[in-house]
Amino acid sequence: MIRPAGVSTCSLILYLALLSYLPVCASGDDDSQAQVDEKAAQAASMSALVEFEDAVQKVFASKRSAVVAVIVQSGTTQEKPEGETFDSPGRAVQFQPIPSRIGIGVVLTVDGQQLSVLTCAHLLEPFIERRHPSTRLSLLSSEGEISNVSVVASDPRSDLAIVTGTIEGGAPDQVPLAAGKSLKVGSVCVAIGDPLRVRDGESPKMSLTVCQSLGGRLSPVVSTDISERSIHNLGTLVDVNLGKSFQWSGTPLFSLDGELAGLVTSQSLPQQKDHRSAMVIPVGDFRGVIESLLEGYEVDYGFLGIHPGDATENLMRDLGPSIPNKTAAIINRVSPGSPAERGGLHVQDVVLQVNGQPVTSGDDLVRLVGLVGAGNQAELIVYRPNGIGILTLNMILGKWPALNSLPIVATQDRIPVWRGMKIDYPTARRSFLPDRFLSQFPRGVVVTSVEEETPAAEAGLQVGQFVVKLGGQQVETPEDFKEIVRDARGEMRLVLSDGQEIVLGEPVSPPKPVDGKE
Repeated sequence: MIRPAGVSTCSLILYLALLSYLPVCASGDDDSQAQVDEKAAQAASMSALVEFEDAVQKVFASKRSAVVAVIVQSGTTQEKPEGETFDSPGRAVQFQPIPSRIGIGVVLTVDGQQLSVLTCAHLLEPFIERRHPSTRLSLLSSEGEISNVSVVASDPRSDLAIVTGTIEGGAPDQVPLAAGKSLKVGSVCVAIGDPLRVRDGESPKMSLTVCQSLGGRLSPVVSTDISERSIHNLGTLVDVNLGKSFQWSGTPLFSLDGELAGLVTSQSLPQQKDHRSAMVIPVGDFRGVIESLLEGYEVDYGFLGIHPGDATENLMRDLGPSIPNKTAAIINRVSPGSPAERGGLHVQDVVLQVNGQPVTSGDDLVRLVGLVGAGNQAELIVYRPNGIGILTLNMILGKWPALNSLPIVATQDRIPVWRGMKIDYPTARRSFLPDRFLSQFPRGVVVTSVEEETPAAEAGLQVGQFVVKLGGQQVETPEDFKEIVRDARGEMRLVLSDGQEIVLGEPVSPPKPVDGKE
């Protein structure tokens, strides 16, 4: 049996388990037909296992160069120890930078020598927040030195981020994302990792793994605050069996056809029961999130403006045998003026599906809607009581509010700055909401920043104000705003949600086109 390079003994358990199912038969010149058939079956099984082994080796050979070490280092100083002397009395000793975070990243795109690397957002937080003035971010590859490293975008709610850098040696192969395929219980994957080996210039390790369960959460404690900080507390994660060398955050899992299927996250797992268990972000479910990050955008999660609960099995039985779901989500509250209200959703509606995917709980509904994305249409299949029955409702989603404290990074704006003002969905940040319970859903778009010495600043526009009309046209979404200002010239009149009117003059310098094109 050929052993794939970089595979530890324990990594072959799955392979040997498959071999153990091969039939064993006696040989002889006077084989019966049954023995001939059994031998043929054995040969076919062996051929399938050889193909399996070949597929594993090809994945490792083609993807190991795309695996890089992600290291955040912080410098440290120490004053002169008592009783010791330095060349210069009182001088501080500068030690080598020490790693404060270390994990793995995987190369998604290669443009010449420029790499885009997917990794876990929490690994980058000390660098993003600059907890120490000398903190720096490094990418290390067995293919060559990587310089000019920077963060393109980081989304703490999905724990995903994109880092870019320039490689001096030969560029590695880029890795395709799973094309809409979700991990399932029993999915076999190839894990490639161990940042310590990659850091030291050695080839990464490889292990085979099987997905054990779905619906994993970052924390066993369910709370609104935790869910707002991470979508992974809504049951997004996949539990896989992996040894310690592969439990580093960012370790990629590949399908047997070479697509990136998942990314290990070791963020906040205090209740992890099995030391060989790891939680994985399923790439197929988060493809839209990753594509936004690659563009440098903030991730805009979908939002209905509701308070959902769980429709239990007892409740579902009461609805009758025509309802396929064993459990679902029930709507306890709909915010006035919200996307849910405009789309026709009512209190006590039971939501069965979102875009064809079954809904099993209130958390399920929030998760599925969130991953559809703001500004996109969601089709909800609902059961309405009082004899009305099954309905199909379509609604355009708003944006899930983010906590202001989250270290979100975006280097590109979906809606570029216009006349010194930057705008977003009215629910873009928690601080912009009228209250925690959304007693009234805000209208228009919210001003998120105002640049100094610009028409917006001169007109007295302030962060947190809501623009509901622009140039006499109603503004409902950022896309409405973008379309109105695309060809705007001269003075423009803004109407705010409180009725106040503000006039913005023409900027002194020529305006930058909204779409970024000349």
